Amino acid sequence: MSTGIRSDNSSFTVGRATIIADVGIDLKNNSKAHIDELNFYSCEIPDVLQKVLNKLPAQPPHDLVVDAMEQQKLMGNIDSSKLWGWFQKQGINLAFWPQIGLAIASLMQ
Repeated sequence: MSTGIRSDNSSFTVGRATIIADVGIDLKNNSKAHIDELNFYSCEIPDVLQKVLNKLPAQPPHDLVVDAMEQQKLMGNIDSSKLWGWFQKQGINLAFWPQIGLAIASLMQ
């Protein structure tokens, strides 16, 4: 699995970035990032889901997205998935959650 930008206990600012990788940005240990414009592309994640994920300030690990898709197939929802836990740990505004849930659910139809 490839990662475009990985930050561990640091901060950075980027004006414009285009990343083609499994994970766009991986922030760890209180890392902070400011990116004016991010274009992120993953060949392994369906386009409809990728459009929603592109709106996030940090890209979740690919395996967590795949896990959420598998959970959707089995349980009909992605609540309490590993992806949910990752969002909480990252401090990402969970207002994105309904959009992500709907995007994943639409793929399973």
